[in-house]
Amino acid sequence: GGNTGSIGDLVWEDTNGNGVQDPGEPGLGNVTVNLLDGNGQPFRTRTTDDLGRYSFVGLVPGEYIVEFVAPDGYAFSPQEQGGDDDLDSDADPATGQTALVTLSSAENNLSIDAGLRGTGEIRGTKWSDLNGDGEPDAGEPGLPNVTIYLDLDYNGRLDDNEPSTETNGNGEYSFTGLEAGEYTVAEVVPEGYVQTFPTFDEPTAIRLLSRSVDGMHSGNAESYTGTTGALSAYGDDVVFWSFASDLVDGDANASRDIFVYDRQENSVDRVSLDYNGDEANAASWAPSISADGHVVALKSQASDIVPEDTGDHNNIFVRNLSTEVNTLASVAMGAEPDRSSYDPSISGDGGRVAFMSDATNLVSGDTNGGADVFVYDRQGAIERVSVSSTGEQANGESGSP
Repeated sequence: GGNTGSIGDLVWEDTNGNGVQDPGEPGLGNVTVNLLDGNGQPFRTRTTDDLGRYSFVGLVPGEYIVEFVAPDGYAFSPQEQGGDDDLDSDADPATGQTALVTLSSAENNLSIDAGLRGTGEIRGTKWSDLNGDGEPDAGEPGLPNVTIYLDLDYNGRLDDNEPSTETNGNGEYSFTGLEAGEYTVAEVVPEGYVQTFPTFDEPTAIRLLSRSVDGMHSGNAESYTGTTGALSAYGDDVVFWSFASDLVDGDANASRDIFVYDRQENSVDRVSLDYNGDEANAASWAPSISADGHVVALKSQASDIVPEDTGDHNNIFVRNLSTEVNTLASVAMGAEPDRSSYDPSISGDGGRVAFMSDATNLVSGDTNGGADVFVYDRQGAIERVSVSSTGEQANGESGSP
């Protein structure tokens, strides 16, 4: 009749997991959507079209609940984010259901949406280590019917609320539908067996480092480690660079930045900051960290890492994470370096930085027309090390220190 209305809109793939429909995020087809009455009883079902659209038409005024069914490999995004009802996700992440939707006479409510983000998987194999070397060798069979679990409270035993599974006939296991985060994989060691891998008492932890500030999902863009020195000596600090803008608060420079993950604090901090401690004005990447995790060398296009940087070339910098002081390592003889520098690699004690450079004015007598390798001593000295056996400049290019 003339007083009937409709409910509908979109199910979309929330690729960055922020609960908001962002440009470029596609609709998801073939997703089941149920319409429930105000008492929670289902009475209609639809599936989304190829563009992720759905609708329920011919509805009389009243109260309704929309229920979205997440396909395998997907979980619901955070609910009601961003402050725009037309762009947020209305589904409760736990149930897939919306709050009560009150439909007035002849009303068409086309703002009931659901965001879905892909979930992860952990898989592996439990095998019979016949020679006890901790390595799966040819002829060593998989062990079936072994209980593997995710030790959510890190207490070293399987509790009632913890996901668990048994290995199949080939010793294989998997956990699917996992949210981004840290998981500890452990086993119930079968009677008559001793665990040979891992060889320490604690279970193995797999941890996502480049994750959003809220810890709910991975960063909204790619992250990478450098070619050298990504880990401190004991693995407590990991340095990496990322295109993501949601790893720390206030990241608005639309550029690659460098971050350090502290394992003990389970925290991520931005390293590529200007001399006032604010975000740098251009991209930084290729980091290398000292053994104690206190000093990071990096390459940057930014012109505000140190006050004396007045050029437009890539330079090498050192940041002391303890004192929050930046230093220019690719320093020329009383002037701005005339060309770019690359590939920093810091010494274990953080006192020296090796790098390659196209610049011709870092040391005197640089006339070979090619890239050279230099070592910067944090006391202020810089030396070209890509020299001949007699101490003369090399007759070709050098790199990758």
